[in-house]
Amino acid sequence: MTVGQRSILRVLTVMAAVGGGFVLLEAPFRRFEILVCFHALRALGAHSVAATAGATMLITPRSGAFWIVLTPSCSSLSAILAVLALALCLRPASGRRWYVGSAVAVAVVFVGNIIRIDSSVAIGLVAGRAALVLFHDWVGSIFGFASVLGAWVLLLWLQLPRHNVPAATAGPAAGVLSSATTVPAAELVTVHDGAARWSGAGPALGASQP
Repeated sequence: MTVGQRSILRVLTVMAAVGGGFVLLEAPFRRFEILVCFHALRALGAHSVAATAGATMLITPRSGAFWIVLTPSCSSLSAILAVLALALCLRPASGRRWYVGSAVAVAVVFVGNIIRIDSSVAIGLVAGRAALVLFHDWVGSIFGFASVLGAWVLLLWLQLPRHNVPAATAGPAAGVLSSATTVPAAELVTVHDGAARWSGAGPALGASQP
């Protein structure tokens, strides 16, 4: 099997795993999210958040009680699976960095969605159902997109190596050393007329060889 075929097989396997995972985990994950939202609001003093039932939450503002339904499209599960799928398609330089980056990205997506839902509920408690829907559809959606994008960028950043790129691979200016370049003393043999000369076959810095 060629490299290209293995890559295609890997992508198809990841896509199948993401689809199957969403079907299996969608309902219990929504119930878990609604419980987290409920307890977070209660901990912040929102006692008008009365109860939960499955993936729904009852809130009782002065304008009248109503139920909030956490639909599959409003859950963070799809975004979490998408981020993990993209992470699995990466070729990590370090297994540890891959696990740390994936865990951080998943946490950012999940917490961001909880903040988005609870912010919408808080608006509904203060201004009523219409304000909740308006905030959810506009501000909440933008915030949700930003949290997913931020999680992906953070994942990529955590995958980057933590060492400096060698000068030979630094780009078009490779091989051109500035006057501020630090030269290891062990690699020099003499300093003549202000020009340091390499102990190997390389040219001197700043001057031509005699």
